[in-house]
Amino acid sequence: MKLLKRIGIIDIGSNSIRLVVFDGPKRSPLYLYNEKVFFRLGMQSSGGKPFDTNTIEAVSRIINRYVAICRNMEISKILIFGTSALREASNSVSLVELIRKKTNIGVDVISGEKEALYAAQGILLGFPNAEGVICDLGGNSVEFANIRKGLVTECNSALLGPLSIKKLGKKFVGLDSYIRSELLRVINVKSAKDKPIFLIGGSWRAIAKIHMQRTKYPLKIIQGYKVESKKLKKTLEFIQDSSFLNKYDEMNISSERSELLPVSARLLEIIIDELQINALTFSSFGVR
Repeated sequence: MKLLKRIGIIDIGSNSIRLVVFDGPKRSPLYLYNEKVFFRLGMQSSGGKPFDTNTIEAVSRIINRYVAICRNMEISKILIFGTSALREASNSVSLVELIRKKTNIGVDVISGEKEALYAAQGILLGFPNAEGVICDLGGNSVEFANIRKGLVTECNSALLGPLSIKKLGKKFVGLDSYIRSELLRVINVKSAKDKPIFLIGGSWRAIAKIHMQRTKYPLKIIQGYKVESKKLKKTLEFIQDSSFLNKYDEMNISSERSELLPVSARLLEIIIDELQINALTFSSFGVR
């Protein structure tokens, strides 16, 4: 059987569209190419709303370009998948069909449960002996799963990503209570309480980066970065301060990412409190 060589993965997310090219299915695959375009599909799909024509065309152009890059790199296999925004939008089939027509490649719109499973498998790739809870934060949704003795269970998803929360509006009454109730709907607190937690996703990584800067941590490696929750809370409070959004330049984080971080920081505070977490481990591994 011929082994796969280079593999291209195109992730159509709620907050961005990313292409990653790996040097084959190895135990620790090498990144050959990594590109991301911020594109907030999740802001359009709320409540099953359809993508407008301009959005469908714009996304298909991005995918066409990514596919052209892959083919120029002589990649043996290209995989395209979509997550929460494509799950929600009433006309995501139109986007999927346009991509298939232009590239001859199908798009796998994965369920929230499958997204949680893939995220947990990504954690096991980076931490083969990992046990505990995984939390994968995207633009629209957040996924949870439990890992025990190499097995992944209790895969669930909730529309609690920063874009989903922002769409509720600043004047939404009882936001914290709403977040807690949605978390308790998808997390088995008894099985998750006091367990190690592994954090996946761009907003979580940005929070880790800010904490490293504030504490003058000597390394810049996110993978495996472990923090006590009581120490991280000071950084979460800093991010939620009203002046934070004026400081993204000095934090070396894009404005597109920074504006989502106060909501993400509040979500993480609530997760820490509800699960009584003592320490958190950040990961650069995940679904892809």
